[in-house]
Amino acid sequence: MESTDKVLSKQYGLVLNKAWSDEGFKKALLANPKQVLADEGMELPDGLEVSIIDGQDVQSYDSSKNLLTLPLPKAPAPIHGVHVLADACCCCCPCCSCCC
Repeated sequence: MESTDKVLSKQYGLVLNKAWSDEGFKKALLANPKQVLADEGMELPDGLEVSIIDGQDVQSYDSSKNLLTLPLPKAPAPIHGVHVLADACCCCCPCCSCCC
């Protein structure tokens, strides 16, 4: 059985892939991250505030504000002209690099 952290990391990797390929989804994610993440199946604790910063590649947690800041790094460059985004977890950002 996978740990909750690994499951959430994989789910967020899929969210990143979707944001990289769908500008409307990306805008919604940045505008209302907690709702969009919930809509994508990520179960986050009540009272947790979520912020997503476009172009950032490091996540952080501020316990005094109960604020989780997640990265939305730039999309990875295509490999041999092919974008590998479909249903695979990304492996270019620290938030999910250990889940694959």
